Amino acid sequence: MAEPEMICDYVIHQAASVFPLLEGDGFQSLVDSIAVHGMQNPIVSYKGEVLDGRNRLRAVMKLRDEGRKVELPCVEWDDKCGMAATEWVAAQNLDRRHLSADAYVAATAAINRILRKEAKERQKAGLNKGTVKPVATKRSPRQKRDAKEKDAASTAGQVAAKAGVSLRKARQAVKLDQAVEAGTVSPDVQKDVIAGKTKLKDAVPKKSDSNTGSKAKAGPARLIFIELEIQTASLKAWQRLKDCFPPNEHPLLRKTLAAIIRDESQVVEHRAEQVAAAERRLADICKPRKRGRRPQ
Repeated sequence: MAEPEMICDYVIHQAASVFPLLEGDGFQSLVDSIAVHGMQNPIVSYKGEVLDGRNRLRAVMKLRDEGRKVELPCVEWDDKCGMAATEWVAAQNLDRRHLSADAYVAATAAINRILRKEAKERQKAGLNKGTVKPVATKRSPRQKRDAKEKDAASTAGQVAAKAGVSLRKARQAVKLDQAVEAGTVSPDVQKDVIAGKTKLKDAVPKKSDSNTGSKAKAGPARLIFIELEIQTASLKAWQRLKDCFPPNEHPLLRKTLAAIIRDESQVVEHRAEQVAAAERRLADICKPRKRGRRPQ
């Protein structure tokens, strides 16, 4: 799980962190406004986390660092308003900001993921406490759903309905969000889409990118297997070459083979490529010569 965003000593709610912070002239305008008129809207927090007011919080801290005395009003969010905290944060930001279709659906996908996680956590907590018990019911015969029903019930379908965009665009947003959650794409890429700096289609990871990443870094078991294969190939090479060198050069030949094993097992991925590379290195480094009598 990623570390929560912090501004000074204040913890930011994960839903609020979905939306990018003000930068440049926009942030400076907010600082100037608070310097003249003070804080017009308080910081909204809930259970020790800031739900709304990150930019105002930053502006006040900047003014205080400059030596100005600025009040920082803060109120506790009312959890009896009929909404979850994440839903309230989403409503505040999605309705307040002038977002493009790409930005809106990207933010909706991220918020939807947070809501699903919170629902699972509540369900798990309820089962642990014994307040919620699964009810056993007779299974009804399965009814085949058409493609439209399946699409509507999918995560992308839910995001498309909430954001009011096409299913194709919603799938792109969900794919990007899943990549961010998996750690294969930086969260800054998603924030750039929400900020309008990057188009959604350009931010979605391509299949070639994911395939390249998986090949570039093999797992521990794969690396062990590769090294064993190289060692086997080198043993065969040793058996072929040892008779071509005088006994006093055998230690040097062993060291050369060991160096090739270490080098090639780290650089080359596929076994066939490794064997071919090792043999090429052997041909270049070790030039076998037939044993014969040295001239007297």
